[in-house]
Amino acid sequence: MHLMIDLETLGVQPDAVVLRVAAFAFDPEATHAPQFDAERADGRVREMDEQCDWVEQVRRGRRVESGAQDFWLTQVPELRDRMLSLGQETRLVLQALSDLYADTGSSAVWSRGSMDVAQLVHMYKLYGLECPWRYHQERDVRTLAKVVAASAQLSDADSFNAPKHDPRWDCYVQAFNVWEAFQHIRRPT
Repeated sequence: MHLMIDLETLGVQPDAVVLRVAAFAFDPEATHAPQFDAERADGRVREMDEQCDWVEQVRRGRRVESGAQDFWLTQVPELRDRMLSLGQETRLVLQALSDLYADTGSSAVWSRGSMDVAQLVHMYKLYGLECPWRYHQERDVRTLAKVVAASAQLSDADSFNAPKHDPRWDCYVQAFNVWEAFQHIRRPT
């Protein structure tokens, strides 16, 4: 299994406040597409979507970038209020992510670009927790998509009618993209 990660944040730097953490376990080499459901056949959870306590993060020294703050303040009220609400203690969110990584037997962590992983690694250090993956287990959806772009068109979020700025949906779409790319690469010639 691999784990797709997506964050919603208040900045792009490694020490930016993280509002929401989502993760979705999937097998990029499976013959069937990833399924967007909460449990595997054995009944164990294979995804998470947690709101973090952003005020607590600011107290610990994580930063709010003005451009990101302005972005969230201009969103529709429902989305803005959801993202800026206080979630659970960030340490608990990180522990849940570590547990999901271990429980699913994940051997790699994916994200769209390097920002999300860098922010999580920084948060693990700040909270004195061990990051469950190592640097050589980090993967980038954008790089894989670029490699297959010349010969395959991957699905986009609009294909799924996914809501904007929803990290749970973003995880699923990105996991589906990785699965599509693996299918294309492995297709017999």
